[in-house]
Amino acid sequence: MGKSRALQFVEFDGGCMIPITHRLNHDGYFRKRLKSSRDGGHHVMMHRAIFEELNGPIPDGNEIDHQCSNRGCCNPNHMRPLSRDVHLRLTNRNR
Repeated sequence: MGKSRALQFVEFDGGCMIPITHRLNHDGYFRKRLKSSRDGGHHVMMHRAIFEELNGPIPDGNEIDHQCSNRGCCNPNHMRPLSRDVHLRLTNRNR
């Protein structure tokens, strides 16, 4: 079985942290493979995995908002949980 790569990031002006060891998906997010002995692993959105690792589970009914508006950013200081309704309102207003 192959080895997993250690995460490596580049920090840009403004503090956005972008993984350089992974590629963006078609929606502009990074995904991370979580290993499981039962199913061989599955992919999760990297920013969500980082947020949960540092803060615990994302509250039910909430999504993670990138306050920097950069979907690829994995800086936990740029993330906050918001209800889906509030998140959609903010996202649509800022586009």
